[in-house]
Amino acid sequence: MVHSFIEALDMLRSFYNSPISINSSYRSPRHNALVGGAPLSRHKMGDAADIGIVGKDKEEIRRIAEKMGGWNGVGLYNSFIHLDRRERKATWGSW
Repeated sequence: MVHSFIEALDMLRSFYNSPISINSSYRSPRHNALVGGAPLSRHKMGDAADIGIVGKDKEEIRRIAEKMGGWNGVGLYNSFIHLDRRERKATWGSW
């Protein structure tokens, strides 16, 4: 795992003063392929996570993460939000 990623995730947790549920974080190339992950998935690079925070709306989490900075990859899905630390902005999912 990338240290700056872990620190940024902890800052988000501290902001909400609430646990973060991590559905998926680092994936080996084999596991990533088995779960249908993208070939260039940031999960394989150790700077991505699919998360949820109990009682918090995904759109709110997205807004706070963007205000904190550094979360350039943001994807919204039915049951979680994907955050990663890629270099360029990218968004996807059910906005």
